[in-house]
Amino acid sequence: MRLSFYSVATVVLALLNFLSWTMYFQVAQDLERALSAHDLLRSAHSLPSDSENTAGRVIADEHALAGAPVKLFKPGRGVEVLLWESFDESLLFSAERQYQVSKMYGSHRTEILGAVAAARRHLPGTQPEQAKYKLVWGAMMADRTGAFRYVLDFRREGRDTRISLLRRIGPYELDETPTGLTVKSPTNTLHIVLTLKGRTHVFEKFVALVGGLQAAVKDVLRLCIVVSVYADQGESVAEAVSRAEKALRRRPGPELCATVVPADGEFTRGRGLQTAASAVKDPQAILFLCDVDMHFNSEFVRRCARNAVPGLRAYFPVPFSYYRSKPQRIGDDFGQWRRYGLGMACVARSDLEALGGFNTKIRGWGEEDVDLFERFVRTKLEIMRVIDAGLQHLWHGKSCPAGLSSVQRQHCLWSMMEYEGTKKDLAQQLVACRANTTK
Repeated sequence: MRLSFYSVATVVLALLNFLSWTMYFQVAQDLERALSAHDLLRSAHSLPSDSENTAGRVIADEHALAGAPVKLFKPGRGVEVLLWESFDESLLFSAERQYQVSKMYGSHRTEILGAVAAARRHLPGTQPEQAKYKLVWGAMMADRTGAFRYVLDFRREGRDTRISLLRRIGPYELDETPTGLTVKSPTNTLHIVLTLKGRTHVFEKFVALVGGLQAAVKDVLRLCIVVSVYADQGESVAEAVSRAEKALRRRPGPELCATVVPADGEFTRGRGLQTAASAVKDPQAILFLCDVDMHFNSEFVRRCARNAVPGLRAYFPVPFSYYRSKPQRIGDDFGQWRRYGLGMACVARSDLEALGGFNTKIRGWGEEDVDLFERFVRTKLEIMRVIDAGLQHLWHGKSCPAGLSSVQRQHCLWSMMEYEGTKKDLAQQLVACRANTTK
């Protein structure tokens, strides 16, 4: 049946709308900021402006009222101009965070409420009178060369009062917290844990990738693949295991450290990963919870092994995810950071075991990674969540079965749509569709 232009346009516009918003909650928080203990009151009634047209450099701010002059960055080109974010009493407006409009929560809420409370102390009148002022608008900007800057507009009885604040950045200090200290890895082996159903040709490429990386890091790190295998349609689990073992043997060169274990029943990623992780017996072992569609380099495997510290820290990198039919290059036209993707993690086996491992009751596509991440967050471990260019997700087709829960199916469809291409790609398809239907 031939679809009308309007039907196709509706579908494409829906995809554009999905690409305009990131669908999952934001899990990444800002890095810890080394800030001084005191807020500095700045000149009131106007946004700061610098008229000197120089190359980008650090300049002294002569308006600081306390201590030494605050050094602020002076842009010399348009691309160097720092962007201010704005907010009101409940919403944060940003062009650079995951959500363009979002409610304030977590570290953002703590930071903004702290700035509002500090600004209120400089409003006219007594404390009860200051509390009667309503925040109508605020803006903040992180000049990481000198200070965090805030401008807050309050209103009372129709009269506006502006308070401008600086929060000075302190000097660099050695991080002597337990996770900041240099910690020797308890093992020189990184176990790359994944689960598989079918897709033998993809697994062979994955084995070749790991084999090449092993040659590159052999002096400092031993890589070991641990894979649980589900039976594909029309075969037994034993046949599936045999097929995976043959794929490992077909790789030329020295034998690669690898363990293949059977996974029974219907394919479920969480249960499959738990089965593979349980095959690693050393409690101090570092596990890289991975997928067969991931690509990574030698620097990443070093980071993975180094950033996961038993009893102290878990590493949840944010990979770059490629669009359909795009060159494998990191850039806005080729893909995007998979900020809501929580499935890749570097953790100690003992830490995974301590929180009960994966929730094996979750069936079908997705949600097992969110569940595991949330439980890790609730432990005493430091969660290191970093944009990591050494880890990339290769595009592949996927299906979203009707048997999934409504939440799983919705997230599956969103994930599938989001990596079809950029807004420009979809707009070009819409224009081409319009041209074809009007001929």
